[in-house]
Amino acid sequence: MEQTVHAPASGPVPEPEPLVLIVADTAEQRLALSAGLPIETPILLASDITEARRVLARLPGASGRGRRQPGPPGASGPPRGGRPQELPLRLREDRLSLAVADREVQLTRLEFALLRYLVPRAGQVVTFEQLSQVGWHTAYLGNGAHMHAAIGRLRTKLAELRAPVLLEAVRGLGFRLVQHPRSGAPKEALGS
Repeated sequence: MEQTVHAPASGPVPEPEPLVLIVADTAEQRLALSAGLPIETPILLASDITEARRVLARLPGASGRGRRQPGPPGASGPPRGGRPQELPLRLREDRLSLAVADREVQLTRLEFALLRYLVPRAGQVVTFEQLSQVGWHTAYLGNGAHMHAAIGRLRTKLAELRAPVLLEAVRGLGFRLVQHPRSGAPKEALGS
């Protein structure tokens, strides 16, 4: 079965789900509070409200007041036609592969699951917690070496395909699939 997935070229997905903010003193308390939430729910875990505000202010579309302020026409977001530009990435579940144009690479089940989760959320930060649930079916406990290794393999495969996207690390939060810059493609795709 072939599944063609189109991702926005840049900017957040048009109507993101509400973000759940969990503030608690310890990592154990934060994880316990997030345990009952659906896996696709975006969650921000913070040890105090100051940390939460600092992270929220760095997210795409943050205006400092909790609401996104419209910018000048064409400054960011979807093109004037109202729909975001789409990037054709074909995830083929029957072959566990990713294809771009006439090029195709094999993926592991883990890589496929991670990409299937990341692609429709292109432009959004996907947290370590979300990726841990998607790929390993477990709570994220703070050591992400295995996650960084899997993302590194995906970056290599995206570079092999010359895919029009990059997997970008968002320090302390997770990863984001973003539109590929036009210059320096393979070098940047392999970097961390």
